[in-house]
Amino acid sequence: MSGWRGNCCVPVAGSSPSSPAAPSGPSGTKHEQARTFLEHHGSHTPLPAETFTESGPTIRCRIARLTKPLRTDQPEYLLTTPQHPAVRVERPLFTGAAAAGRPVQAWSGGWVGRDRIVRYRGRCIECRWLLWSCDDGDNDPRGALGEFSAGYSLDPDELGMTGPQIGLCHRCGNDGERLRTAYQRAVPHWKRPAERTA
Repeated sequence: MSGWRGNCCVPVAGSSPSSPAAPSGPSGTKHEQARTFLEHHGSHTPLPAETFTESGPTIRCRIARLTKPLRTDQPEYLLTTPQHPAVRVERPLFTGAAAAGRPVQAWSGGWVGRDRIVRYRGRCIECRWLLWSCDDGDNDPRGALGEFSAGYSLDPDELGMTGPQIGLCHRCGNDGERLRTAYQRAVPHWKRPAERTA
């Protein structure tokens, strides 16, 4: 089962040992290629074993999140801050199409009738999920941005280094193993400040 909504797709796939949605499978096969594609453009999570028991035999399944790639001249996990004129919207849109055509949006969602500005920043370095942030700094994933929040992204200042912020979604930021891998991939993009000499 699957369905595209704009530039996002959320398929549900059987998770047999040879399935592209399974965590492991035969190497050098079409299943491995499909799994590599899946993990490059999104992520996958196992569903509870009893999810579809009322519909028939118990089948292990996984739900995947996919986003279509955007054209870019650098890795999309190196966060940027687009300076395009804001496009007014009734509510913020976080699709791939919006990232390409409306990377800066304004909507009436602030206190005392003030506009809020949201900007497309890039993708999660681990699962490639689209990330957005608000100019007012309120990037809590429990708020308007939801799972598209860039609030968990990695900042080199935290390690006393310089360089670009690295995109990280809140799901990967709350997964210990993914967080460690993200830092390992991020550090090569950062530099330590030059030591001052007398």
